Amino acid sequence: MKKIFTLILALLILTVLAPSVLASRTLPLAVDNADILTAAEEESLNMLLENISVRCKLEIAVVTVSSTGGKSAEAYADDFYDYNGYGYGENDDGALLLVDMGNREWHISTHGYGAYVFDNHALYMIENEFIDSFSAGNYLAAFSEFAYACEIFAENDGYYSDYEEPTMASFILPSVIVGFIISLIVVLIMRSGMKTVRPARGAADYIVKDSLNLRMCSDRYLYTNVVRTKKQSSSSGGGSSMHKGSSGRSHGGRGGRF
Repeated sequence: MKKIFTLILALLILTVLAPSVLASRTLPLAVDNADILTAAEEESLNMLLENISVRCKLEIAVVTVSSTGGKSAEAYADDFYDYNGYGYGENDDGALLLVDMGNREWHISTHGYGAYVFDNHALYMIENEFIDSFSAGNYLAAFSEFAYACEIFAENDGYYSDYEEPTMASFILPSVIVGFIISLIVVLIMRSGMKTVRPARGAADYIVKDSLNLRMCSDRYLYTNVVRTKKQSSSSGGGSSMHKGSSGRSHGGRGGRF
C-alpha cells in the first residue's frame, strides 16, 4: 500500500511539473508544417541548419505553421523552442525563426548565448537579409539567407563589419581632401585669368572720389527673436530586449509581418 501511495504521489508531482520539464530535441531543425517547401528543399535546408549549428555551437532552427492556435507569433516561437528541446549545449543556446503563414507573421526567438550574439541590432540586420526573398515567395532562399546571416554574426561574436554603420570620420576625411583639390583647381584657374591685375598701393585707390558722403551714423536696437528647439534624445543598438516565455525561461527576439 505504501509503495502504491508513493507511486501515485510521484505521478502527481510529474504531472504538476510537466510544463517546466524541457526535454532534449527530437524534431529536426527545419520543420515545415505549413508545407511551403518541397521534400527535397526541406531536407536541404535541414542539412544546412545542422552544419551551421555545429560550426557555430548554436542551434539555428526554422519552423513554419499554418496557424498558431490563437497564440502570438512571439509566444508560439518561444514555446516551440522550449518545449521541443531546441538549443545547443547545457544552456540551450540558439535561435528559431517561426513563420506563421495564416497570419503572414514571422518571429525570431533567441535564448542563452543566442540572445546575446543576436542582439537588437543583429536581428534587424538579419531581417534585412531574408525579408525581401520571403515577401517574394522565395522561401528556401529566404531561410538560407537567414541561416547564413546568423552564422556570420555568431562567428564574429555578434559583430559583423560589413553591417557596421559608417562613422563621421569615414566620409568626412575623403570629402575634405576632394574639396581641397577642387578648390585648388578653381583658384589656379581664376589666378591664371588675372595676370593683368596689379594690387593697389593704398586704400584710397579703391574709392571713387565724392561717391560717399556720410553725415550721420547711429545704431538702433529693434527686437530679439529667440527660437527654442527641443533636443531629441537618441539611442544606439546593443543589447537585446528580453522577455519570459510560458516556461519561465528568458528569450530575446524580433518579429514582423510580410
